[in-house]
Amino acid sequence: MTLSGVSSNERNEKAIAALKRVGLGDHLKKSPNQLSGGQMQRVGIARAIAHERDILLCEETTGALDPKTSAHMTEQNKEISNENIVLMIK
Repeated sequence: MTLSGVSSNERNEKAIAALKRVGLGDHLKKSPNQLSGGQMQRVGIARAIAHERDILLCEETTGALDPKTSAHMTEQNKEISNENIVLMIK
């Protein structure tokens, strides 16, 4: 977003909102080496949400997640598909 000219405040707001949307609002201050594989996967989804792309390519978005988080992310993917084109690759 920096290269696109998005202001620092707007980038932060979008990032925080996207991380909260994928259930990582309580992990905002953690560095990547403090996150699990599933959490890192959700960060990737949050990044795509924050960039507000029209088309999202998702490869095994629930592959590294526990059943509860997998169900949550499946619901999130459904919601995202109401706003964007989502291509799921398995």
